[in-house]
Amino acid sequence: MLARATADLHVPVEASKAFYKRNRPYVGNADTRTCDPRTLGSSTGGLLSYAYPSGHAAYGWFWSQILISVAPERAAPLAAFGRHLGDNRIVCRVHWPSDVAAGRKLADAMLAKLAVVPAYQFDLAAAKVELARAPAAKGC
Repeated sequence: MLARATADLHVPVEASKAFYKRNRPYVGNADTRTCDPRTLGSSTGGLLSYAYPSGHAAYGWFWSQILISVAPERAAPLAAFGRHLGDNRIVCRVHWPSDVAAGRKLADAMLAKLAVVPAYQFDLAAAKVELARAPAAKGC
């Protein structure tokens, strides 16, 4: 379910990046340090895509919201996961705050679009059944 939904989100994320062509924070700056090993030692940046919107923030928020639909009793930690994934991209200097905000907004728009798709509703119902049948987690 997450893989199919992610494929749907990938198209507008990449189309937006191609349209806006916004450089990442470290590109063109004297300080090119980031937490992302793909950028180390590169003054132009080792990442092959643009910054806006943040794909990581979009996917993290998207996944957290889908999983909240499956397990609403876990909403707080799932939402925190989604937020932290995007916030980490700012801390690591690979995205501007507005990139992260736009990624989350794009995820919300895709969720609204998917919510009325029968195949998505079917996947969501199946995921709830699967989770209800899963054995209880122990020791975590």
